Amino acid sequence: MLAWLADAIQFLGRTAWPIVDLLIRLWLGKMAFVASVLIATDRATAVSMAPGMYPVPIAMLVPGSLLAYCYGIAAVALILGLGTRIGALVLLAFTVSSQIQVSSNDLNLFWIALLAISVFTGADRFSLDRLLSRGLRSSPLPQSARTIAALDATRPFFGDLYLLLLRLAMSITLLLAGRHVSSSMTLAHDAAVWLPVDTAALLFGGVSFALALFVGLGLMTRVAALLAITLTGYQTMMVVEQGLSSYWVALLALLVAKGPGTFSVDGQLLAALRRRMPELSRKPAFDVESLPHVVIVGAGFGGIACARALEHAP
Repeated sequence: MLAWLADAIQFLGRTAWPIVDLLIRLWLGKMAFVASVLIATDRATAVSMAPGMYPVPIAMLVPGSLLAYCYGIAAVALILGLGTRIGALVLLAFTVSSQIQVSSNDLNLFWIALLAISVFTGADRFSLDRLLSRGLRSSPLPQSARTIAALDATRPFFGDLYLLLLRLAMSITLLLAGRHVSSSMTLAHDAAVWLPVDTAALLFGGVSFALALFVGLGLMTRVAALLAITLTGYQTMMVVEQGLSSYWVALLALLVAKGPGTFSVDGQLLAALRRRMPELSRKPAFDVESLPHVVIVGAGFGGIACARALEHAP
């Protein structure tokens, strides 16, 4: 049972997350590209449509042509997975600017959360970045191999850090949405500006405390996220507009595919089990070095028979 669970977790990390990552990049990239076209052709229309579709920063201070070019280039980078961190960082800066100086709304917050994973870890397998990195590891270009090695080495830590921050933000959001933290508190009021409390209150209501507990601790995170996705789908059909609920589904799907990370109860339990039971990581449950080594000299009938007899030996 534990071996099956470990295989399922590894499968989600290897297979499901690259697909979820691609879908999120295509989704945000498409909307950013639409924004670039609208800004270039009719800025007034682009600004009026922005609150329901995409963030537009400092509407009157940035020249329309420059803003359109930046949006367009960043959108293409995100879609192709080429220079993903830079493209995501540009869109993230625009979104934060929009949240602070233009309009404080939940849409900006969801964009910040979804773009941040690309800034922290870059694009996954289905991207030109990963394809090019294979060649750059052996490229004669100065520092290219070291740069790729440094990015690969730091990706797990930054990925775990992002997941920790995401889980804490979601947990606080759910507590505020369920009124388990008094909104009259100054800290809670300030935090609510940077958390999608309104949509969380509509979607999760009475179960917000339980979800906040499991997600915040990183305990049974994938199960809790799957249940939250199911609840989101039901509430969307009955009560909530589909636009913002789809962002919740994207964030929860991210947790299902990628897991809660190392800095969680789930992560620590899995690490402890793998230390005690190496077979969960496809390692032998015994010390291979202490076993005798058999060398067969000759390939006659005796040697072949001996090799066949030892075929399944460790």
